[in-house]
Amino acid sequence: MLRRVLVLSALLLCGIVPLAAAELYPVSAEADSYAPERGETLRYWIDLEALRSVDVIVEASVYVPGYGWSGWEVLWEGRMYRGERRTVYGSYYVPSDAGAGSVVVHYLVYYWTPSDYQVLAGDEYYGELHGVHVAGSLPDPDAEYWRSQAEYWESAYYWLEDYCESLSRELEELEEEYSSLESDYEELERSYDALKSNYEILEEEYDSLKAEYDRLRREYGELLAAKEELERERYAPWLLPVLVALAGGAIAAYLSCRRRAG
Repeated sequence: MLRRVLVLSALLLCGIVPLAAAELYPVSAEADSYAPERGETLRYWIDLEALRSVDVIVEASVYVPGYGWSGWEVLWEGRMYRGERRTVYGSYYVPSDAGAGSVVVHYLVYYWTPSDYQVLAGDEYYGELHGVHVAGSLPDPDAEYWRSQAEYWESAYYWLEDYCESLSRELEELEEEYSSLESDYEELERSYDALKSNYEILEEEYDSLKAEYDRLRREYGELLAAKEELERERYAPWLLPVLVALAGGAIAAYLSCRRRAG
């Protein structure tokens, strides 16, 4: 285990991600993954290619900030033939309270062929091919909070700016409509003034015509009275005898009736 930790430390310091196997190794390996998120399962995979026929065991361990290494897990074990490609999948749940920092997948590929293995103290062991994949970083919760706040206020600012622009456009439209109504009102006011002026002229003409009518009416009355006077003066000489005769006849008739009654 200590040897694995030392190998991993060396890989991280040297930035070997991953160790692409040259012809020296019978198998090559390269890892990839989705971005890690708190409270979600990290999905990762390791692409293998056999350069020679080889027996393979693939293990992986995941590092999560605040939790440490997950421990080794065997993802696949089997034989691959020359030129064969295979993708081995793994997953690990990232706790919702994980710390801030990088999530790392350390994978280990054991290989054995009749000519590719390790010999320690005269004993044969699987050869080892190490690789490190940095899946991504978990942001600081406080930084994430303030980032989301900044995005919110930035969005609110753009929304407010857009709202102000919309109000500005509406104000311009209202100003144009007001100018049009003001122009219409001024035109109506001019028409009203013209009508009022015409009305005053007509009113003056009416008063003049009415005065003329009253004058003519008075003259007509005077002429009518003069006519009647002239008519009375014309018939007066012969009307008096007639009246006297009528009066005499009436008196005689009255006296005759008195005599009969007596």
